[in-house]
Amino acid sequence: MGETDPIDKSYDTIRDVACELNTLHMRAAAECDVLVNDLIDSSSKDIAQIERLLDQTLDACAHNSAFPSYKRLCRYYSTINLTGAAFYANAYREMWGDD
Repeated sequence: MGETDPIDKSYDTIRDVACELNTLHMRAAAECDVLVNDLIDSSSKDIAQIERLLDQTLDACAHNSAFPSYKRLCRYYSTINLTGAAFYANAYREMWGDD
């Protein structure tokens, strides 16, 4: 009976963690999409609420499926606070690159 190679075992562990992290990011992106839609549909002008959701959605952009929600929320926010929206557009570029 051969022992499992420690490098193979480490690789398997890292792969499993990466898969779990990807699943969490997908779930976060889906949840943010619902929240963004609800906020925009309600025509909220609550800057603190919008910025909290922008922060959450920016984090969720670790999964590409969150980007459309983030972009939509930035555009919505630009109708309320152009300077704030520009800050969040730049924050995306700094964190995730151009899009």
